[in-house]
Amino acid sequence: MYVSGTICKGNEGEFLLRNASDTGLFWLDDQRLASRYLGKQVSVTGVLDAANNLIRILTIRTTD
Repeated sequence: MYVSGTICKGNEGEFLLRNASDTGLFWLDDQRLASRYLGKQVSVTGVLDAANNLIRILTIRTTD
């Protein structure tokens, strides 16, 4: 799976990916890695766990 969006912080302090079309949020498995990109536009390649709306990050990079 490939998705672009912004890393944001959820209500309980978790780091999430809000996709570029602003239609959804994805949980991210590697919270430490995601925290480095807070507030930034990123592209994430990973494996989607659809049952939990979770992306298992393979790569993440800024899109600037």
